[in-house]
Amino acid sequence: MNIEMTINRKAAGALRGCDTIDDVEEIFSMFKIEGFRERIDHLIAALGNPMVFMVPGDGKIESEYATVLAAFLTENQKIEIRTQ
Repeated sequence: MNIEMTINRKAAGALRGCDTIDDVEEIFSMFKIEGFRERIDHLIAALGNPMVFMVPGDGKIESEYATVLAAFLTENQKIEIRTQ
């Protein structure tokens, strides 16, 4: 996955301490990280750049965010992103 934006290292570090969706949302709010793409990139960075696989699916950014968030909360180092 190509991370095209600059990752806020403090935000990525703060995310590493999160255990729940509410914790993650609080960090995103604190650092003003709003868009799905920006949130996805920060979660992937906080995971230490896990292996990301592209597989067939609906290709919606909301679905991609939900998948990455679930992987982050379970500390899964393999993420399957659904694309069209």
